[in-house]
Amino acid sequence: MRGETGGRLAAALERRGWDDCPPCSLETGEVLVEQGAQGGDAYWVESGTLDVLAADGSVLTELGAGELVGEYEALAGGERTATI
Repeated sequence: MRGETGGRLAAALERRGWDDCPPCSLETGEVLVEQGAQGGDAYWVESGTLDVLAADGSVLTELGAGELVGEYEALAGGERTATI
């Protein structure tokens, strides 16, 4: 996680008991979450990388080991803002 904001998010997740996010394993090209889907779980990237995709399929950024996925929707609720 990066910076002070990331640290605050991690602390908030730990307080809510989400420091042990659900495990999952993905194959290349497999989707973890779809943009527009209702949020719920947050995920830690343990190894490898995940592409964050815009609605048009373009890659916005890449997430790697140690980064958190879906934390905003897990904390605030609402729809997923990107496909990962």
